Amino acid sequence: ATISQDTASAFIASQSNGSQIKFKDIIQIDEDDMEEMDIKWNMALLSMRANKFWKRTGKKISIQGSDVAGFDKSKVECFNCHKMGHFARECIAPRNQERVKKESYRQGSKAEEKSSKALMAIDGVGWD
Repeated sequence: ATISQDTASAFIASQSNGSQIKFKDIIQIDEDDMEEMDIKWNMALLSMRANKFWKRTGKKISIQGSDVAGFDKSKVECFNCHKMGHFARECIAPRNQERVKKESYRQGSKAEEKSSKALMAIDGVGWD
């Protein structure tokens, strides 16, 4: 098996039992695309490991003398302000509160909720 097939098999194995992805669907992906995904995944893992190493030891990892391993933030989008170049934890803009407002609006008032609730036990279904 190639690295790409191993990656595909590992991906399928990591999915829950209700996953819609089948091995025959993964095989239809072009071999070059699969290799590209594998390389990008490994590069992301290496950059995270290098960052953890730097935080723990204070030493930067150098490659062939002068090149320092790092993460290019120019293509990263902030989830808070949706600008490129930084992560949400580094964002200086006020936190986005739209999601919280929408959720509280959808829930409505808690006092109005008077529907009865019951605890049900279902036997023989096979849930564990």
